[in-house]
Amino acid sequence: MQRFETVQEYLAGHDEWRPLLERLRAVLNETELGETVKWGQPCYTTGGKNVAGLGAFKEFVSVWFFQGALSPGKRREYAEYIAEARREDTRNKRLEKIMPMILAGQGLNDRYRK
Repeated sequence: MQRFETVQEYLAGHDEWRPLLERLRAVLNETELGETVKWGQPCYTTGGKNVAGLGAFKEFVSVWFFQGALSPGKRREYAEYIAEARREDTRNKRLEKIMPMILAGQGLNDRYRK
């Protein structure tokens, strides 16, 4: 596995996923999170703590949240919401929709709960 020193190098090393990675990066960079590279992959931090990371793999792109960034229930809600989409376009649209909610610490269905 190749180690990258900068996010730009990481993006350049994953041409097939670059458009999606750049969209995800743009969403994460709209927040107060700092952008760095840890373990050769983009990592987003606040107050010295890891919050989220991006990864490109052979068959998919992943956004993950470090322990404590979201409660287990909220993680499950978001994972199921994305996994239920049958088409890649739908998954991408859902991911774009939920990224601001995740970064705000909101659950997918919080507005319906009392």
